[in-house]
Amino acid sequence: MARYAETDAPCAASNDDDPAIEIVERCASHGSSVVSYPMANTWDPGPRPEWVDAVNAGLVLPIAAEAALPLDREGLVGEALARQGRANEGIAALCVPGPGTGEDFLEGLDIALASLENEAKLNLLGRWMTRRFLLRLLEVRLQICDLVQSDPGVRDEQIVEPLFVVGAPRTGTTVLHALLSADHRHRVPLGWEFLRPVPPP
Repeated sequence: MARYAETDAPCAASNDDDPAIEIVERCASHGSSVVSYPMANTWDPGPRPEWVDAVNAGLVLPIAAEAALPLDREGLVGEALARQGRANEGIAALCVPGPGTGEDFLEGLDIALASLENEAKLNLLGRWMTRRFLLRLLEVRLQICDLVQSDPGVRDEQIVEPLFVVGAPRTGTTVLHALLSADHRHRVPLGWEFLRPVPPP
């Protein structure tokens, strides 16, 4: 069963009964150069690699042990602080008064963590990867809070007409990022700067 992208062209169709060849012929008869191509979802991911199956089966003990830990605020914040050598500090270290660094992120964090635990249905590898991802974000937030406290002037720096590349995975955002970086007028962050922006280069 094929589906077709909707366009403003007179040949556009979403009729499941029309094969693609008829759509092309109708486009030609209307003198249109816009063709609505089939959008059938035919991608097959195939079987998972053996190592993924082994991880999800709990055969890689260090990953299995870490993935078994709950995805909760207290545990993640505590581990993030410990990884930065600040195990004795609490959530206050991640909250500095001011835009973007206050306590307002906690509500969203709690909602996300509850969803991951109760709705996401992550497999073992997914839980482990998600936990590592969240820990990195919390560590980076801690580093940003430290930077703001040690150098409050960073809040006053002006970034004129910033460009943001936003999109779902596999939609060409990396290609667009690379294209923008080819223009010498742009200061485009490098990959490591996205992951670990503090200390700044």
